[in-house]
Amino acid sequence: MCGIAGIVSLSGKPVSEESLRQMARALSHRGPDGEGVWLGCGGRVGLAHRRLAILDLRPEADQPFHSRDGRHIIVYNGEIYNHLELRKKLAGFPWLTTCDTETLLELFAGGETSLDDHNGIFAFAVCDTATGQVTLARDRLGVKPLLYAQTEDYFFFASEAKAFLFLDGIAPARELEPAMLSQYLRWGALLRDERTFFKNVKQLPGGCLLEVSPGEVGSPRRYWNISREEFRSRYDYANPAETLKSLFRSSVEMQLEADVPVGTCLSGGLDSSTLVKEIGALGKRGLMSFTCGYDEDGHDERWAAKMVARSCGLYAHLLEPDGRDFLPVLEKIAWHQETPTGGPGLYSQWKVMEEAHGKVKVLLDGQGGDELFTGYFPYIRRVLFSHLYCAARGSVKHLLAFFRENSLADKNSAITFAAVLGKVADRLGFDRKKRWEHESALDPRRIFPVIGENALPESPSYDARVPIDRLAFQQVFHDSLPPLLHYEDANAMAFGIEARVPFLDHRLVEFALGLPFDLKYRNGWTKWILRDTLAAGLPDEIRWRRDKLGYPTPFGNWLGKYLAEEVRDLFASRKFRERGWYDCAAVDALLADQLAGRKDEAWALYRILSLEFWARAFLDR
Repeated sequence: MCGIAGIVSLSGKPVSEESLRQMARALSHRGPDGEGVWLGCGGRVGLAHRRLAILDLRPEADQPFHSRDGRHIIVYNGEIYNHLELRKKLAGFPWLTTCDTETLLELFAGGETSLDDHNGIFAFAVCDTATGQVTLARDRLGVKPLLYAQTEDYFFFASEAKAFLFLDGIAPARELEPAMLSQYLRWGALLRDERTFFKNVKQLPGGCLLEVSPGEVGSPRRYWNISREEFRSRYDYANPAETLKSLFRSSVEMQLEADVPVGTCLSGGLDSSTLVKEIGALGKRGLMSFTCGYDEDGHDERWAAKMVARSCGLYAHLLEPDGRDFLPVLEKIAWHQETPTGGPGLYSQWKVMEEAHGKVKVLLDGQGGDELFTGYFPYIRRVLFSHLYCAARGSVKHLLAFFRENSLADKNSAITFAAVLGKVADRLGFDRKKRWEHESALDPRRIFPVIGENALPESPSYDARVPIDRLAFQQVFHDSLPPLLHYEDANAMAFGIEARVPFLDHRLVEFALGLPFDLKYRNGWTKWILRDTLAAGLPDEIRWRRDKLGYPTPFGNWLGKYLAEEVRDLFASRKFRERGWYDCAAVDALLADQLAGRKDEAWALYRILSLEFWARAFLDR
């Protein structure tokens, strides 16, 4: 895990070594173990790297890394978990290191440019010094970040945009992307496509390559074909339980490999507990787990984490921050995330990474289980009510089709269900779009009058005619997982920690997305196949939990206890009042309602605070 960056000249102007070193310094938190820069191709291409040493800790594995023939040079962030297996493709090659960087580069230099066999999380840039072409690539799910921008003279890329947004004299303009702002305020949605919060900065989509030559920038092209039919052709669905267990064990086993201490995040929920159970089954007992909780109702899973850690032979670090440093931490989070964030759980995640810093360099996490196995109750409820609304409007046939396609009930049951709940939906006047516009505390047209009507985004699309198993693709690739992966990478790398996600081994993703819905949701239980197979052996209190907390953070309670004055001062500040984005009276009313207990506006207030700290970090400085 590392930080990478680079510049390619588009106009013939040379790339300066000082700019490369400035980029490397901006990424020092991602790679505290070393720094390197390379400038070549007649001064037209430059690469920069900060190293977090995980495999082969010797200087021989430092980057930028040169191929044996000297023609190709790579900067690389991530891990190729099966790199030793891939080395068999170059039988007899005189390897200098045991690191995956050399494997990746020598395969590329030898003409093995396909990434189909590469299992891992990665973002890299390879320069062919003979042609000056730089090839950028990002892993299938976009676990590792890769951002880019260009001006008339230069093309820039980096693990984080701050590496090139503050370059002396040549930086791209730091301008807000209005469409992203309105999307964030209206839906809390982030990073759903190649856009970022910066108008001039894009992210390379997961599963894509981008080729850049001096004077020419190509377009991203996909190397991973996302197709349910293609996924289903690759795996054995005759015995799905055994296939799932085999794939999961293989993933966890590979991702435990490191030449540094490894630990795990453990919320106490089903996914992280299942991961910890597998770690114990593989004989890796005595590893450290890290959990955050609070002595407040609905905000504590430490009891569950402690139970799981004990039963699986892990050492549990249980922490309870008091929240008094919430705003200073939120300011740091804004700097590292480079985007406003969706909710206060980022604070708890930050505290977990802070606790793990200095104890481990690698953390495994249960991210992805909910998206792959339909674990979000609000998601299922939202889809169901979308169909109920159709029924209330006379489109019962859509509801019937929904039930049949997802094996939820027979025809007669579906008709009865539709008739009863359809009337309920109609009586409630269930029109989600209109209800949102009138009730949301973050309607951009009310609080942010400068955002025009044309900039308002559409709702995340939950088409009432689409079966839930197909909607899982949207959760994985569009709505849910991309921002969560971004949050985890940025918070972990702020402390020089590599976050690994075994549930998101691409083989597991492909297999899970090919599973029929009735193996994911059965008899009122979400994530059925996970509970029935992978979680077998966990205490029943964990395996059959129905509640779900994630990173619960009592920000609303802290507001009333000891954060109110700080927040009030921030909202009253000249900088906030003169920004031109806010209806300040509406913002003040939100805070007053929260503090008086009339409404729970904590998440709305969090979004405004997060947005303001982002603006101060990147637009004001």
